[in-house]
Amino acid sequence: MAGTLGVKDDIANLRSMVAELIPDFQTRAGETERLRTMPADLVERAKAAGLFRLNLPRSLGGYELDPAATVEIFEEISRADGSVPCPQRPGTHAPGQGFGAGVASAPAGDA
Repeated sequence: MAGTLGVKDDIANLRSMVAELIPDFQTRAGETERLRTMPADLVERAKAAGLFRLNLPRSLGGYELDPAATVEIFEEISRADGSVPCPQRPGTHAPGQGFGAGVASAPAGDA
């Protein structure tokens, strides 16, 4: 039971951090679209929020979210800006910039 509560707490914390990023995702949607990737400062903020560690195993410092929880986080981000890169949208981001997929997609130093 404690493990389940920890995951629920993680999801609640991630949603809170995403909510803090949403206004910037929305106001900078045009910039993200033009760049075809997120602006560097937003990448850093997303990184600090843990968005590049959604599916990374806990043993490696990740959240190890199940697919449904990961999709919920992506949905919240996508509502703010559909141009924000995520691994389910191939071709919309440079390698190493997708949220959630763990080590393979995490920028250097995030795993």
